[in-house]
Amino acid sequence: MAFETAMAGVNKVAKMSDSELAGMETAIKQLSTSMPATTTEIAQVVEASLRLGIAKESVMGFAATMLDLGNVSDLSSEAAATALLCWFRVSLNTCFLVSGFRT
Repeated sequence: MAFETAMAGVNKVAKMSDSELAGMETAIKQLSTSMPATTTEIAQVVEASLRLGIAKESVMGFAATMLDLGNVSDLSSEAAATALLCWFRVSLNTCFLVSGFRT
């Protein structure tokens, strides 16, 4: 049930078609077999990544990288995603507030 709830959150943000959502579910389940994260955790990172503006086409690769970063550091995957995007935005000289980080 938790995975279905997490996927509803993903769909709420991304507004995917049924076939896109099914493909995302398959990709998340496949990713869960290659890293120490549950499908629910991965879906939550995917949702957070989409909220941060990562394109649907790129979100699985970005989420996998953030999960890896979360596994090898003391950051949560969501904090890692926010910090990385903040750094990118600062380096591109676009300054605005991202989840409490001042850029």
